[in-house]
Amino acid sequence: MQSNSPEQELYDAIYAEIESLALQEPGFAIYTHSPSSQAPYPFVRLGMTQLFPIATKTALLADMYQNISVWGSKWDRGKVSAIAASILEKLSRIKRTESFAIEMNVARSTYLVRPDQSTQDDLWVAEVSTEWVLR
Repeated sequence: MQSNSPEQELYDAIYAEIESLALQEPGFAIYTHSPSSQAPYPFVRLGMTQLFPIATKTALLADMYQNISVWGSKWDRGKVSAIAASILEKLSRIKRTESFAIEMNVARSTYLVRPDQSTQDDLWVAEVSTEWVLR
């Protein structure tokens, strides 16, 4: 059986943690794609994953990055911020995937809450950026 790539295992672990957070604190959905325009706010969308391999002779080492966005209506700024903070805290507990030892670089993982006017509606979006170390 072929194992997943490190970035896919990280993506799956992040999805599972956010999904469990959504079950513990109901009030948002999680998507791996752009939801329909009818999707209720707030929602979480997993975004870009990037892996930078570190060359060694004996092991696979890497730095990885995962972006997550939290979207809310113009009335949801507090919810958007709270969900982003909860996601960052929950993800910081991941220490292992199925095949790899991994740890979030907490000092370099952040979120930014900003207004978004890319649609006809005024929205809030939190852009969560996480950095991971595979050793």
